[in-house]
Amino acid sequence: MALNNSTPLIKICNRCVPYMNDDLEEYHCDADFGPFATKCTRCVSGKHACVATDQALVPFLNDAVRARAALARNLRDDDAPDAGLLRAARVAADTFTTKLKVFDRNRNKLAGDRASPRKAGTSGAPAGRNTDVSTLEMQSLRRGVLALVEVGKIAVGLAGATPARLARVDALLGQDGPAAALSESEGEEPGEEEEEWGGLME
Repeated sequence: MALNNSTPLIKICNRCVPYMNDDLEEYHCDADFGPFATKCTRCVSGKHACVATDQALVPFLNDAVRARAALARNLRDDDAPDAGLLRAARVAADTFTTKLKVFDRNRNKLAGDRASPRKAGTSGAPAGRNTDVSTLEMQSLRRGVLALVEVGKIAVGLAGATPARLARVDALLGQDGPAAALSESEGEEPGEEEEEWGGLME
């Protein structure tokens, strides 16, 4: 006869599962998971959520219940428990407890059906690598903007702007201006660039 492992043989909350081996003759979970659900005494005193055994764990729960029932029948007929039945009951309860811990650990890693997001740097590419990429992107963008400003200055110069007006553009842009960028990369003085522009305008 096939065993039915789809329906739990007893009702027990997850908080009470680790205490099953404390008393192999009696269950100490008095929770009610029906329409008028009430917490068990242990969950009430500890202010925990009182959650019934998940469906995936029902086979392990039923194995523990059957092993305990066999031990209980043995104890009714004999004062000394059978060593094999006692060991089987303890192993079944320990297995159920272990499976519950693994199940809870895996469930805590999930949000719905998708893995919970992890903080940058805990896995995969190091956090510093992302920072370096962002810095390079910003530098490339800055160079592009400076190039456009320089082209604009040339166009304005060809249209008849004086070097003094072009110098005012550099002064307005300050540290982010193309003149400052050229000075940093080539070591030129701002006055040298003005002389060059003066030569172009003559």
